[in-house]
Amino acid sequence: MTASAPAEAILRTDGQWLVMQHMEENRSTVVNLATGATESVDLPTQAIVVGWR
Repeated sequence: MTASAPAEAILRTDGQWLVMQHMEENRSTVVNLATGATESVDLPTQAIVVGWR
């Protein structure tokens, strides 16, 4: 993972996944906290990440 603009983080209630929505980059990063695996997802300009729990 690279350094980037501030992000809003959402932790799933099961404590296994963390989703970070990067404020100025139109992308989110999903982190599997059990394995450390990450995946970066490009979002459409108007996308809003909600309720991912």
